[in-house]
Amino acid sequence: MRRRPSGLSLLEALMTILLIGIVVLLSSGLLNGMSRMNRRSQEGESSVMGLAALEAMRREVLEAVTITSPSSATFEGELIFNKINPNATGRLPNSPATWTPHAGPYMLTVKYSQEGDQVVRLATDSGGASSKAVVARDVEAFSAGLPRAEVVDLRLSFKRGRMVISERT
Repeated sequence: MRRRPSGLSLLEALMTILLIGIVVLLSSGLLNGMSRMNRRSQEGESSVMGLAALEAMRREVLEAVTITSPSSATFEGELIFNKINPNATGRLPNSPATWTPHAGPYMLTVKYSQEGDQVVRLATDSGGASSKAVVARDVEAFSAGLPRAEVVDLRLSFKRGRMVISERT
């Protein structure tokens, strides 16, 4: 009886290398596709957060009593305005003759500005208490301007796209 030699033949070794090559090629294509999807997802998150930030600013500008900055048509890197503080106590008067809703104790100063690659909202009440919150990330530039009466232009530029909104106040 003749014994078969142990080990792989040349043909078996080549087939094994070919199969390994096909598996590596397919898995690298999958990894590349997954990294592209992840990048698009992050871009989408920035866009959604940017749109939400612009909408929040728009709503607050509509509630503004006075706009302090920007003071003209030039675009500045901050937006500062005063609005009636919805959390202030004792806003309703005992008699209508003494009611001044725009008086200092009932006002809230809101400032939107860019800090690094974030847009930050800082709200300060008449007592000096303040709260700070990040409203947008991955921001390249933020600006606000008053191109004409009763119009505030809010502009956010992201590292991966640009969003612009104009709103009447």
